[in-house]
Amino acid sequence: MFRSHSKFFTAIAMCFLVVASALPQHQTFAGIINVGETVPLSQLLTGLDSIVVGDKTFDEFFYAPMGGAPAAEDVAVTGVQQSGGYGLVFTSGGFAAGGFNETSLDASIGFRVSVNDPTQVIVGAELFGTVGTIGSGDARISEAFNNVPGSSLLIRQFRVDGDLISSKSSDVAVFDQGVSELYVLKDISIEVPDVNSSLFDIGNLAELTTFRQLFFQEVIPEPTTISLAALAMICIVSGRKRV
Repeated sequence: MFRSHSKFFTAIAMCFLVVASALPQHQTFAGIINVGETVPLSQLLTGLDSIVVGDKTFDEFFYAPMGGAPAAEDVAVTGVQQSGGYGLVFTSGGFAAGGFNETSLDASIGFRVSVNDPTQVIVGAELFGTVGTIGSGDARISEAFNNVPGSSLLIRQFRVDGDLISSKSSDVAVFDQGVSELYVLKDISIEVPDVNSSLFDIGNLAELTTFRQLFFQEVIPEPTTISLAALAMICIVSGRKRV
């Protein structure tokens, strides 16, 4: 990293997750944005609209830009159904540093995803992004979930003086147990060396133009199925003991 990452977003993340967890589990929204429709993030921040994709509802959006991060109205959000998962695509040309732009920017994006079908649970998530760097630059998204301890996602491209140090455009998390809802927090960090660095160059660039979030689900096993599986296991164990 070219600088120490600010503790500001750690504090925001904690506040968001604590407050989000205390909010009512179900709310009534004035409008529903369907799959394939695109709206500015600012519209979703009002709390009046939600995005419904397949059996998932995305709501309770949160956005905290810092430095040269784009305004909420300059971030487009689209509901998508892809690769067997349901999710969102965020698009903006404003997540960029270098050239004549800012040398660094940060932003946090949060939202809740809920399962509408009571027979389904979320069992995993995927994060994909078009991260790019030229010269010396670092572009990354780290992501955490409030009620799935130990699960996180990271995509990143990091170059120093043209040498590629790290490159990861997608990441997948598989949850040990399925959940009916998640509070998601993304921490976006884009930076290049500033004028005080020996690596400063007007040609340095770090950017993140599009990032996609998908969630995967599976059917909750029926109680009868669980009971039969447990009975079979007991029989197997009892048989081994008799032998």
